[in-house]
Amino acid sequence: LPEETEAVFVLGNYLFLAKGGNGGFQIFDISEPQNIKLVSTYRTLGYAESVFVKDNYLFLAGDTAGLYIFDISNINQPVLISNIKTLGSVESVFVSGEYAFLAAGKAGLEVVDISDPKNPKIVANLNLSGFAERVFVSGDYVYLAVKDNKFPNLTMTNLAIKNAGWLKIVKITE
Repeated sequence: LPEETEAVFVLGNYLFLAKGGNGGFQIFDISEPQNIKLVSTYRTLGYAESVFVKDNYLFLAGDTAGLYIFDISNINQPVLISNIKTLGSVESVFVSGEYAFLAAGKAGLEVVDISDPKNPKIVANLNLSGFAERVFVSGDYVYLAVKDNKFPNLTMTNLAIKNAGWLKIVKITE
């Protein structure tokens, strides 16, 4: 790949890449692994941190630009349908049901109602000590990888530092 890639997501015969510092994403047809084909490229402002695909929608964690939502029903021509500015920098996105769960940097965990993808709404925020980097949802639980504020440059080193980060587990309730 000629550009920085921050994250990858695979669904069916397609591979989706978050393009890091160049912003946006790329979609590849991987139905023939020996003959991978670029299907489309979309550029966004800012840094692209993470990508998640559900149904005909692609969710892109756009760092300080917030959460981008694209209609990919025509895989060759993605269409930006909304961009919601969030309280923190969106580092990671995970979609479950009608909600997008965001690891939102210094803002912790943000939850966005995406039942109407053209009109997303932030419905919850949980402030955490540290910097929320990655999010994963399983059942009634949200798992967050959180970098400790004491070691802000942890990802820039290869040093083993004890207690440099946290796994925060949050139970989802109505």
